[in-house]
Amino acid sequence: LSAVINSGADCFLDLSQFISCDTFTDEQYSALWKCLTDIFKGETKKTDIPSILVTAKDMGLGIFFDTETKQKTIKRICGLVIEPDSALRFAKKLKKLQIARELGDSLDRAGKALLLVTGNESVNDIISRAEQPIFETINKVSSVNQNEQFQNVGDGVDELIEHIENNPNTTIGIPSGFPEWDNSIGDALTPGVHVIGARSKMGKSFTVNNMGYHIASNGTDVLVMDTEMPKMKHQFRLLSLISGVPSKDIRRGNYVNRRADVRAIEEAKNALKKLPYQFISTSTMSIDEMISCMRRWVLKKVGYGDNGKIKPCVIFFDYLRITDPKDMIAIKEHQSLGLQMNALHAFSLQYEIPIVALVQLNRDGINSEA
Repeated sequence: LSAVINSGADCFLDLSQFISCDTFTDEQYSALWKCLTDIFKGETKKTDIPSILVTAKDMGLGIFFDTETKQKTIKRICGLVIEPDSALRFAKKLKKLQIARELGDSLDRAGKALLLVTGNESVNDIISRAEQPIFETINKVSSVNQNEQFQNVGDGVDELIEHIENNPNTTIGIPSGFPEWDNSIGDALTPGVHVIGARSKMGKSFTVNNMGYHIASNGTDVLVMDTEMPKMKHQFRLLSLISGVPSKDIRRGNYVNRRADVRAIEEAKNALKKLPYQFISTSTMSIDEMISCMRRWVLKKVGYGDNGKIKPCVIFFDYLRITDPKDMIAIKEHQSLGLQMNALHAFSLQYEIPIVALVQLNRDGINSEA
C-alpha cells in the first residue's frame, strides 16, 4: 500500500496482478486498496491522502477513514519507504497467503456440506460435496495465474515449426475416425467441447460407439458418460462393430449355429476386453457429480504423461440433458443446459482434453427459426 501511494500508477499496475481487495484481511486496508483501484483506473499517475479521503467518501467507504485514529493509519502507511521491487516480492507472498486462506475456507465449506449429509444421498453426491469447494478454488487460482502469464505470440515458434517439419504427418489432436467431421472441426479432436446434435433415434449413440472404438483401438483412453443407455447395449453394439455380426443376432443368440460367427464373436470379445474403453451410467447424477466422476477418471485412470500434462484421452457425454427436475424450478431449460455446457468447457480446458457432447434436438425449429 505504501509503495503504491508513494510510487504511483506504474507500481499499482505491477502489483494489481497479484493483489486485490480480497487479499487483505484487515477491512481498512481492503477499503484503501479499493480507493487506489478507483484512483488509478484512469490516467491518474500519482495520489495523496486528500485524494484518497475524497475517493473513499465518493465510494461510500468513508466509515473506514472517518476518525483521527483511522487517518493516522494512512499517514503511517504513507510514511513508510518501500521500493516497488520490494513491494512486488511482498505482493507475491501475500497472494500465496491468500490462496492458502481461500483453500482453508474451501475445506471449511466442504466440512459443513458433509455435515448436512442425511444418508439418502448417493456416494457420488457425497464425494462431490467434498470436492466441489476445493476444485472451485483451484480452478479460480489456476485461471488467474494463466491470465497473468503474458507471452509474446512469437515465443516458441521455432520449436513448433521444427516439430512440424520433422513430423509432417502428425495430426494435431485425436482423430475421431470420421475424416470429414474431423476436417470440419479443424483437423481432429482437440481440447474443448465438440457438440453433435440430432433428434431421437437418429444414431447418436452409434456414433459414440464408432468414434470410441476407433479412438480406443489406437490406444487412447475413452470414457463414455451415458445418461440413458445401459452398459449391455454398448457391449452388443461394440461386439457387432468388431465382429461384423448383426447386433440383433448377438442379442438373440442367433449366431451360435454359424461357426464363423462364433469365432468372430470370440475374437471380438477378447478384443473388447483389451480396449481402454470405459463406461459409466450417469442417469441419476447431477452435473456436479458427473464432473466429479470425470475428474477422478482423468486423474486416476489416465494420469499425467512425462510432459506434465494429462495423457491423451477423450470423454463422450451422451447426452446433454437435465437429469434432475428440480433444476427446472429456478431457471429455464436452455439456461440449465448452458450452465452444464460451461461446466464441461471449463473442465475440458483445465485438463486440456477433448469432450464430445451429444444433444437431442426437438422439433421446435422445423417450421420456424429462433
